[in-house]
Amino acid sequence: MPKEINKLGHCLHDCRNRYHNRINTSTTRKRRITLTAAPMAQRGFIPPALPFSREASLQRLVEHRRAFTMDTMELNIYETHRYAERVPLRFNDLVITSMLKGKKIMHLFGQSGFDYLPGESVIVPPGELMEIDFPEASVKNPSQCIALVIAAERIQRITDLLNERFPKAEEGDRWQLSMQDYHLTNNRPIAENISKLMQVATENHLVKDLLANLTLEELLIRLMQTQARRLLLMPGSPKIANHRMAFVADHIRRHLHEPLNVDKLADIACMSRAAFFRAFKREFGLSPLEFIQHERIAWAKQLLADRRRSVTEVCYMVGFRSLNFFISVFKRLTGTSPGEFRRS
Repeated sequence: MPKEINKLGHCLHDCRNRYHNRINTSTTRKRRITLTAAPMAQRGFIPPALPFSREASLQRLVEHRRAFTMDTMELNIYETHRYAERVPLRFNDLVITSMLKGKKIMHLFGQSGFDYLPGESVIVPPGELMEIDFPEASVKNPSQCIALVIAAERIQRITDLLNERFPKAEEGDRWQLSMQDYHLTNNRPIAENISKLMQVATENHLVKDLLANLTLEELLIRLMQTQARRLLLMPGSPKIANHRMAFVADHIRRHLHEPLNVDKLADIACMSRAAFFRAFKREFGLSPLEFIQHERIAWAKQLLADRRRSVTEVCYMVGFRSLNFFISVFKRLTGTSPGEFRRS
């Protein structure tokens, strides 16, 4: 019987932790990962930037590159120290990029440029030309971005494993990285896995490739779950009419201000409680109650923009019944309190 997709992520996480514990006693020193919640205009979690290169070691001021090669991937760290426009960049394999510091304007697929900020990631297909502007880069304010180049066969093995062992709830749906939904806001799991990959890639120990592959698998799973979730939750999504999890998610979003429980949601999906719980978590990477909390906090962030509403009023408007619990969940999911979020 298929088990929820999140179980695979937990297994990878546990295995990776066991290997980290083994090498803790070695001379390799493990850095503690601290994520930053982006300002209000930037909604994602930001992996910590790496130390910038010393001035004497810079080969160029625009897109100076450091590369760390592993068996099925390559981590590139780019930093730019001056203003530049339309800097070309292309890779032969699929690339996952993530902004760490500064600002870029990305031009992809022959379309108008878009702002690319810390807390965001972009998936770029093989051979696609990126043209990049650096409107704010300077010696005192350099930008930093990673580009993770992944071998096609590695991605295929991971998606085949998911589709075989953890099939989606609806027949015909398959796990895959979408090139249509390529500009993503980092949630906490995505940012954590990017941080772990940077840590592993820049260290030097015997199990480096194994740790990198385990972390890559979890990162790809999280990215695919995020893309699937965005597709199902898109306003007016055609999936609502013929996809049970999309229908339930739409019901949740329309009734956030009301009490919601798993038994009622399972009835709406015409499934047993246990089967619904597994299917929902496999599809979204969150349990139904976790999903409800995420949606309520997302709504609360919108309402907090209106300073005429108090934090207490917002708490009850979005369906929480305890102010202390609301503040606790808000801080856990955003990295900041409602009051601090409003002030930012």
